[in-house]
Amino acid sequence: MIKFLKKYKAFLFGFIIIVPIFYLLEYVGFIIIPDDGHIVFNIYTLIWGFIIALPIHYFKKNKRTVIKVLSLFVLFFIVLVIDSYMNMPDNPITFTLMMGFWLGFAYVLSPSFIKKYWKLIVFFTALYFYTSYT
Repeated sequence: MIKFLKKYKAFLFGFIIIVPIFYLLEYVGFIIIPDDGHIVFNIYTLIWGFIIALPIHYFKKNKRTVIKVLSLFVLFFIVLVIDSYMNMPDNPITFTLMMGFWLGFAYVLSPSFIKKYWKLIVFFTALYFYTSYT
């Protein structure tokens, strides 16, 4: 039994990650968890727990990629929390963090492209912020 748990511990991590995310999303107001809908909540937790766990299980040999993906999830939820608390339209902090999230996502998918064109990406990002906030 212990060998089975060691082999598939990514699925346990998936469930440990997704439950606080659901409660954070409910707190922010993105989803509504009904008080009497425990069966629906358990089904969604099961499905999303497996969805989160599959990449962790697949990339367990490459731990740096898993850490990058998890840090991107953390950055995304920080953006959600900051945006919900500030109540400010066109928030520059939210835009900056979302740009960082999408650049990080692109870097995980294709690091050679980001390394090759990083000067252009920085230039056009700075140009975007300059034209948006001046």
